[in-house]
Amino acid sequence: ERDIPEPVKLCDPWATEGVNLIASRPKLGKTTLARQKLAAAACAAEFLDSKFTQAVDSAFLCLEEGELLCRLKFKLAGFPGEALASIQIFFDWPRGMAGIELLHRYLTENPGVKLVVIDSLSKFRMVPDVRQSSFMADYEAMSALHEMAKKHQGVCFDVIHHTRKAKGDDPIDDISGTYGLTAACDSYMVMRYHADGAVLYAGGRLWTRDDSQYSIRRAGSQRWEMIGVHLDLT
Repeated sequence: ERDIPEPVKLCDPWATEGVNLIASRPKLGKTTLARQKLAAAACAAEFLDSKFTQAVDSAFLCLEEGELLCRLKFKLAGFPGEALASIQIFFDWPRGMAGIELLHRYLTENPGVKLVVIDSLSKFRMVPDVRQSSFMADYEAMSALHEMAKKHQGVCFDVIHHTRKAKGDDPIDDISGTYGLTAACDSYMVMRYHADGAVLYAGGRLWTRDDSQYSIRRAGSQRWEMIGVHLDLT
């Protein structure tokens, strides 16, 4: 009998509330895609084949790139000034539960922040205990973030991760680690290299489209553009 609201979709389907895992091999361009989404969220602009419904503030936990490289890449992308003014960037953040508790306090004090990008999971989670099974370590790391995310309805958390070298039949198998990661997140996106750019595979609890794989290509050095549904024709 409770009135349960629909999940908030800042940019349907690319920015939906909850924890979303985004994975690809190193240097393919997942952080570039994340920066593009941050800028689009700030201006209620287009992102891939959709558009943000409203302008929102964002937080970027840039734990992989240093400040100079991050500033350079934002500059090369040519995003408008109002977009950059709405993105708060952090280059240091505590790991594990301390980091999750700090993120909870930050979002409580900054209710206008509706998009959080964590780059990357390896730099954000606690270093796994070798005495614990890999599945449980992965599941608990993602579950702790997911439990915190449930306290902040309407916030989209994008967590950047890596893929393994071997390519599986199912793109979800590409994600480095065990199924514990994808079991505990709400949705996932896997980028695979393709001759024309990359193929983006998406799925999860809140994915509602019939299509789940898309071709994207570089539009300049620091942007991606949507080509369309990938028909899996090599």
